[in-house]
Amino acid sequence: MFLKWKSIKFAIISLLLITINLKAQDAESIKMSLTDALQLAKEKNFELKLAQAEVDKMSADKNKSLSVFLPQITVSETFTRTNDPLNVFAFKLKQQIITTADFNPAILNNPNEKYNFNTRIDINQPLINLDGFFGRAAAADGLSAMKYKRTRTENYISFMVKMNYYKLVLNNINVEILKKELENAESIRRITKNYYNEGLITKADYLMIEVYVSNVKSQLVEAKNNLEKTNDDLRLALGIESEKNIIPTDTLKLQNFDNLSFETKSIIENRSDMLAYKNKVSSLEKMNKMNWMKLVPRLNAFGSYEYNDTKFWGSKSNNWMVGINIQWNIFNGFQNIASIQKSKAELDIAETDYSKAKLSGINEINSSLRDLNATKAKLELAKSAVLQSEEAMRIINNRYNKGLEKTIDLVNAETNALNNKLNYWKTLYYYNVSVFKAELMLEKKLITN
Repeated sequence: MFLKWKSIKFAIISLLLITINLKAQDAESIKMSLTDALQLAKEKNFELKLAQAEVDKMSADKNKSLSVFLPQITVSETFTRTNDPLNVFAFKLKQQIITTADFNPAILNNPNEKYNFNTRIDINQPLINLDGFFGRAAAADGLSAMKYKRTRTENYISFMVKMNYYKLVLNNINVEILKKELENAESIRRITKNYYNEGLITKADYLMIEVYVSNVKSQLVEAKNNLEKTNDDLRLALGIESEKNIIPTDTLKLQNFDNLSFETKSIIENRSDMLAYKNKVSSLEKMNKMNWMKLVPRLNAFGSYEYNDTKFWGSKSNNWMVGINIQWNIFNGFQNIASIQKSKAELDIAETDYSKAKLSGINEINSSLRDLNATKAKLELAKSAVLQSEEAMRIINNRYNKGLEKTIDLVNAETNALNNKLNYWKTLYYYNVSVFKAELMLEKKLITN
């Protein structure tokens, strides 16, 4: 009775430990679909946050350029105390307290000290500043370029998330395949050991199976290591700062896509990264014109209104002044000419980069479509190889159990079947990556299911 109760107690404790272990594993992992991963990347990816910050920065530059239209208004309060004859008389005049006695030469030459509180409002209104007009237009194009760059970054991050997500799926599949193969290899080893003990095979044959088991174990270790690395890469793409393992809920499958018939030139000219280049070139063109416009006169209006009193912030006496200013900076030590030369060089660089990017983009599109078609053909071959190698392995395995096949033939058949199975899933993964890359290059959804 005591032993029976002890066994029940041991079973309960074991069940509790297993439950706690499973809960701990769940706490250390996150189940996630591809849709969830893509949404999380949009919210937390570091590159997207940096891209948005660049947009915000350029938006601030555009707002800064409003100064070419809007007035500048300054309010000031100045306290002054002096016995300087000229300023003492001016203070009295501004405070409107001049009397006949103040014109006495003795008082004019040796006045008592006087203080003044000056409350002043200054307004400067730009009228015609051609360099500012072009500067604002350049900032607007620069903002558009940053927005297109952010869009391209979003598309690229989406591609990276898909690639790492399915790579995680692939590595999980590889681990499971190798685990099953290890069980199978150890089963064969037990049978082979019996054959060896019975003297039916040589020690070399038995060691051959031992080597095969060791190779499968080594592949399993590498597969688990790759699984951890891919988890790290995916967490980085998703902006997850914890070390929780991601468990994908989607699996690898054969993606169907529409007919790959496109006008490459039209696609490349309207792709977000190319539009970013185009707007950057336009922005630099306007920057170059802005530097040229610094050579022409500027027309601005100005005005002021002030109070002068013996009290802080007083309003006893007031006056105003308005005017128009034309300013022509004819020569400023070669600075304007140098700015023109520099902006022209920057424009030439941007135009060259744009032309290069368009040609490179066309090559990338063509290459991605070729890769997609080639990978699809390889996938069919890989699938056929799996079926053939599994059938060959089944036949050889049956014959080996009957003593009709050599150990080396069995090992070769097992190795070939394992490699073909791993290669099939790897090819299916690269096929999916090829589809996602083609979507990135075309900026067009291809998958129909």
